[in-house]
Amino acid sequence: MKHQIGKATRIISADKSDAYDELYLNCDPGDAILSVRQTVYLDNGVPFEYSETRNRYDKGSVTISNV
Repeated sequence: MKHQIGKATRIISADKSDAYDELYLNCDPGDAILSVRQTVYLDNGVPFEYSETRNRYDKGSVTISNV
Protein backbone atom coordinates (compact mmCIF):
# COMPACT_ATOMS: atom_id res chain seq x y z
CA MET A 1 0.00 0.00 0.00
CA LYS A 2 1.34 3.43 -0.92
CA HIS A 3 0.93 6.27 1.52
CA GLN A 4 0.78 9.97 0.93
CA ILE A 5 1.85 12.87 3.05
CA GLY A 6 -0.90 13.81 5.47
CA LYS A 7 -0.78 16.65 7.97
CA ALA A 8 2.09 18.54 9.54
CA THR A 9 2.30 20.34 12.85
CA ARG A 10 4.63 23.26 13.41
CA ILE A 11 5.60 25.02 16.59
CA ILE A 12 7.11 28.44 15.97
CA SER A 13 8.71 30.21 18.90
CA ALA A 14 11.24 32.84 19.82
CA ASP A 15 14.19 31.78 21.96
CA LYS A 16 17.38 33.30 23.22
CA SER A 17 20.56 31.94 21.66
CA ASP A 18 22.43 29.12 23.35
CA ALA A 19 26.07 28.01 22.95
CA TYR A 20 25.20 25.95 19.84
CA ASP A 21 23.52 28.94 18.18
CA GLU A 22 26.43 31.21 19.07
CA LEU A 23 28.90 28.75 17.51
CA TYR A 24 27.01 27.73 14.37
CA LEU A 25 24.86 30.79 13.68
CA ASN A 26 27.58 33.27 14.65
CA CYS A 27 25.34 35.24 16.96
CA ASP A 28 25.96 37.00 20.24
CA PRO A 29 24.94 35.67 23.66
CA GLY A 30 21.28 36.46 24.29
CA ASP A 31 20.42 37.24 20.66
CA ALA A 32 16.90 36.35 19.56
CA ILE A 33 16.48 33.10 17.61
CA LEU A 34 13.42 31.97 15.65
CA SER A 35 12.83 28.26 16.26
CA VAL A 36 10.57 26.12 14.06
CA ARG A 37 9.83 22.53 15.13
CA GLN A 38 7.92 20.40 12.66
CA THR A 39 6.49 16.89 12.61
CA VAL A 40 5.09 15.56 9.33
CA TYR A 41 2.71 12.60 9.22
CA LEU A 42 1.64 10.12 6.57
CA ASP A 43 -2.04 9.89 5.69
CA ASN A 44 -2.36 6.94 8.10
CA GLY A 45 -1.14 9.09 11.02
CA VAL A 46 2.39 7.66 11.25
CA PRO A 47 5.03 10.38 11.77
CA PHE A 48 7.85 10.19 9.25
CA GLU A 49 9.78 13.42 9.70
CA TYR A 50 10.80 15.57 12.65
CA SER A 51 12.91 18.67 12.16
CA GLU A 52 13.96 21.76 14.02
CA THR A 53 15.42 24.85 12.41
CA ARG A 54 16.86 27.81 14.24
CA ASN A 55 17.42 31.17 12.56
CA ARG A 56 18.97 34.40 13.68
CA TYR A 57 16.44 37.19 14.06
CA ASP A 58 18.27 39.26 11.43
CA LYS A 59 19.07 36.57 8.86
CA GLY A 60 15.90 34.87 7.72
CA SER A 61 12.17 34.46 7.64
CA VAL A 62 9.55 31.74 7.62
CA THR A 63 6.85 31.39 4.99
CA ILE A 64 3.94 29.05 5.64
CA SER A 65 1.68 28.06 2.78
CA ASN A 66 -1.31 25.72 2.93
CA VAL A 67 -1.69 23.99 -0.40
